[in-house]
Formats: sequence, C-alpha cells, structure tokens
Amino acid sequence: MKFNIEQIFTWQNLMNIIDILIVWYIIYRLIMLVRGTKAVQLVKGISLIILVRIVAGLLHLHTLTYFVDQILSWSVIGIIVIMIKIKIILVIDYLNHPMFVMVVSPEVVVEKKDLPIMPEKLTILIKNLSVL
Repeated sequence: MKFNIEQIFTWQNLMNIIDILIVWYIIYRLIMLVRGTKAVQLVKGISLIILVRIVAGLLHLHTLTYFVDQILSWSVIGIIVIMIKIKIILVIDYLNHPMFVMVVSPEVVVEKKDLPIMPEKLTILIKNLSVL
C-alpha cells in the first residue's frame, strides 16, 4: 500500500476542515455567551433532550422518538415565552426603581408618581418596549 500525499490535500478535505472550524467557532461562541448565566440550565436541558433523541433513534424506539420530537418542536415556543417573561420582569424591576423617570417619546414622560393614575402612559411604555 503506497501513501499518496495528494489524496490528503484535496479541495473536499479542505472544505471539510473549514466546515468543522466554522461549526466549532459557533459552538464556542454560544458556550461563552451562556457561561455563568441562568441560560446554562436551559442549554443542559436541551442537550439532554437531544441526546435522548439520538439514542432513541439509534435504538429504533419510535414512540419515544416521536415524543422527543414533539418536545423539541414546542421548546421553541417555550424559549420565546421565557424571553418575554424576562423582559416583563426587567420592566417591572425598572418601574420599581426609586429614581424612575422614563421618556417614552418626546411628548410622553412617565414618572413613578404618575403610574397609579396614568395607565395610558404605562400602555404606551409597554407598546414601545415590545419593539425591543
């Protein structure tokens, strides 16, 4: 068996290496993004579900595969709900700050003392925050 170095350095192998490096970089950046945050728990849970899905697929467990596929499909909606919940918590925390004054638009300024009697200003605030 003769070793031919030209078989190693092909365009296909180069493209495979570039593909692996891009995926590695994206995964690395995602890990650095969630490291030290509460999102680590979410990533661990999703990783466990994906691992169960792979094992169920390899063992031809059709019912479990279907069930895990449904969980993965609905988890996108769950993540969106969690993100909205976090924004609502941040808004409530901001509203409870003692120095609260927010300029919603040039004509609307919301101050903490106005909140109990000015629900229309709060409605405008929430509409403007929903664009974020």
